Order: sequence, then structure tokens, then C-alpha cells
Amino acid sequence: MYYEDHGTYTLLYVKAVPGSSINKVAEVTNDYLRIKVKAPAVEGAANAELIKFVAKLLRVSKGSVQIDKGSTSKIKTLRIDGEGLALDKAYVNGAVREDKELLYVLPRSLCY
Repeated sequence: MYYEDHGTYTLLYVKAVPGSSINKVAEVTNDYLRIKVKAPAVEGAANAELIKFVAKLLRVSKGSVQIDKGSTSKIKTLRIDGEGLALDKAYVNGAVREDKELLYVLPRSLCY
């Protein structure tokens, strides 16, 4: 699963792709979310953009999202602090455009 819910925080497994033309979730697999970010992989710019983008998608503060593992790797583990951040592919809401490109994933609580 691309996330682990630990009650007071959630671990989110991400494969970051820097240097994209737009910030977006490009793919959801069982193992990770592949997220494209506009910023290049230079001096932490892509990491900062990734944190900002994930925080906006999940509607949490940027301070609630941190890189737990993989700060210098494309494969990262993000820690999102907060309770009830249940993510599930079955609850992807409004994420598929006509061209079937996945844009974003919302917390289950926002999908009802």
C-alpha cells in the first residue's frame, strides 16, 4: 500500500519526478504515488515543492508534512502529522480527467 496510517500520523510513499511542467500526481500504484513537481532537483527545491504540493492536496499545513526518509532519493517517505488522514485508491475523488490523467488524491473524509 502506498501509505501507512499510524493513528496520529500517516506515512506516504512517493516517487518524486522533478522538472515537470506542472505539479501533479501522475500515477497511483500499490507501492507509491508518483508525483511530478515543477521544481528542479537542485538544493532541495524539488523537496520543498513536493511538501507544498502534498500539503495543498491533503489540505493540511506545510508544517504537517515532512520527509521522513529519502531526502536525496527519488523514492521518499513522507510523514503527515494529524489524525484521520485515511487515504485509499477507492476514494480518489475528482482525480481523473477525460484523458485519464490522475491529478490529485483527497483524504477519505473530504469525499463524502
